Amino acid sequence: MIGDGLPILGFSGTTVGFGYDRDLAAEDVIVGFQISSDMSTWTDGSGLFSELEPIYRGAGGQRMRYEAQRTTLPAERFFIRLQVTLTE
Repeated sequence: MIGDGLPILGFSGTTVGFGYDRDLAAEDVIVGFQISSDMSTWTDGSGLFSELEPIYRGAGGQRMRYEAQRTTLPAERFFIRLQVTLTE
C-alpha cells in the first residue's frame, strides 16, 4: 500500500466509487474486498463493482478504482473492507 492505504469511498448521483492505493512492487500481495450490510456477514464484493482504469501515482504505485450503481448494492447502508492475502 502507498501512504495509509485506506479505502476511499465516493458517491455521485446513482454511482458509488471505491478505491485504494497499491504498491506495484508488492507482487506477493493479492488485494480483494468484501461488503456487508451488518458487519457480521461479509461477502465478496468484486461481482458488484466494475474495475476502472487505475491511476498511476508515481514511485511504483497506483490507485485501484471500482464503481457500482447504487441499485446493485445489497442495502442503502453498507460497509467495505479490504482483504489482503500474501502468496507464497
